[in-house]
This record gives sequence, C-alpha cells and structure tokens, in this order.
Amino acid sequence: MSTQRKYLAALLFGSLVWTTVANAQPASRPAPRDDRATLLVDEKAAAAAASPYVFFRPSLQPIAPGTHEIVVEVKVEDSLYLTERITGTFDAKTAAAPVVELLSLAPRRLAELTGLARNAGKSATITVLLDQHFSRELSLHHLLAASQRLKAEGFIPQAVQSEVIDPHGTPAPPTKRLFAKDQLSCSQDCMAYYYNCTLGCSQCYYCEDERTSCLNECPQDPPQPCTNPVSVTTFDQIDVISSNLISQNCLLGLWGADYYLRFADTYRYTTFRRTLYCNGSTQTVPISFYYLVSSCDVDTGVWCNYPVGYPHC
Repeated sequence: MSTQRKYLAALLFGSLVWTTVANAQPASRPAPRDDRATLLVDEKAAAAAASPYVFFRPSLQPIAPGTHEIVVEVKVEDSLYLTERITGTFDAKTAAAPVVELLSLAPRRLAELTGLARNAGKSATITVLLDQHFSRELSLHHLLAASQRLKAEGFIPQAVQSEVIDPHGTPAPPTKRLFAKDQLSCSQDCMAYYYNCTLGCSQCYYCEDERTSCLNECPQDPPQPCTNPVSVTTFDQIDVISSNLISQNCLLGLWGADYYLRFADTYRYTTFRRTLYCNGSTQTVPISFYYLVSSCDVDTGVWCNYPVGYPHC
C-alpha cells in the first residue's frame, strides 16, 4: 500500500472514532443508580441544614425586573413581633423566580425567630407585602421548610438592603444579669443562655459575644465598668448556601474515558465588624454581604460516581 493510501486510511479511521465519541457525549451513561442518587439527596439536605441563613420567595409568580420593596411582617400569637423592610433591584434572571434572604443583616433576630419554631407552644405567621400589595402569607414552620427546599433544589438569590423595625423599640440584650445574687449564679445564667443560643446554630459568633459581655457584667471585686472601644476590625466570612447538580447525566470528557457531572455552588460573602472593649467584651455585627454562584465540571471517574462532599467548585 502506498504512503498516500496509508495516510488516507488513517485519516478515515480517525474521523470514524471522533464521530463515535462526539455522538456519545450528550449522555453516553445512564443516570446514576438509585443508591447514589439517595446519597446526593442526603448530602444536599445536609448542606441546606448546615447553612444558618433563611431564604424565601416574596412572590410565587415572576415579577417585573427593576427595584421592588418587600415588607415582611412577623406576628407571634397574633401580636406584631417585628417588621423587615427589604429593597432590592432584580434583573431579568432573578425576577423570573425571585428569592431573597430573611433578616440578612440581623442574625440575632433570626436566631430568635428560628428558636420560636422549636417552641411548640408558640405560633408565628409571616405576611409578605410586595410593593405595598399583599403577596402571600405562611406559617413560620412553612417558611423554614420552604427555605430548606430552596437550598436543596438550587436558586439564584438577590442581594438586598434590609431594615428591621421592632414595634417595642430596641430590646435589652437577653444576657443582662445585673441583679444576680452572686457571681456564681450570674455565671451559670450566662452559660445557660449560651447553651440555648447555640442550639441549632452553626455560625454562633454572636452567642459568644453575648456570653463574654454577660460574664463581664457579673458582680466583680472590684467592679470594672468599661464602654470605650479599644479596637475596631473587619473580617470576611464565606458560607456555602447550596450545592446543586446541573447535568442530569454524565458528560463524556473530550480527551479521555472519564465522565463528568456539572455542579453549581452558591456562596455568601459577608463582611463583619468586630469591636473590642477595654473590659475584654466584644461585639460582632455583619455590615455587608453579596452572593456568588460558581459552576464547574467534576470528574466522576469511568463509572459516573457521584462525588462525595461539598462544595464541589
């Protein structure tokens, strides 16, 4: 066989192989087995449960792109507990299925609210107004369950501005124990509050701040009152909001036998301000935040195995 014929034969064989691989790319592997699918669902549920943030849909229907005002009224036992006024600018994508965060810059109030859900004797109702018009009403338990579903199924959150209005004014911190009989009982009260505060909480910096402030206010000999800040610092924290599967079947890699699954991870970047006072107490508050969605293809090997752990990107 001449060199030219050998070259043409090799070229024809290479084209045939490439056509076979290209045709196999969309979904050459079936969907992974049920036990692996269950593993993924459990993993996503764990990721949702680990996130301390609560999300909700202000409207079950698409809204017009642009700036909208959302008012959330929380009633406990038919009495107004708090009001949050939320303002956000939605683009075409986020307006199609609007999702915002509840009490985004008020973690203490959010902890109080989620604590109410564990109290079987308390009933709480959430009323949502969109641009001064009634949008929806749901129970606190329903809102928390819907938030878990959103984080497990995936969504595009909208960063907003938030103002919390307390109908009874600013409440005193729950850790003030200035009338304790002695230092021992005061310290025990502080630790009991800290234990209750951290129940069901994964980001509990504010519980630690309150415990430190509480212990510093217990009777001491001699007393050491102090309110002047010694230092003010800021720091950033990154939290995984959700990790979701985009592709329903494995995709064949371009240059090998491995298969890939496509994931999208949603992150919350929060900036905090921490103030240190001269008596050792601290105060930490969130001052700003934004979201970032990152997508990637994860190598699952030759058998299309679901990757373990999260986030993926």
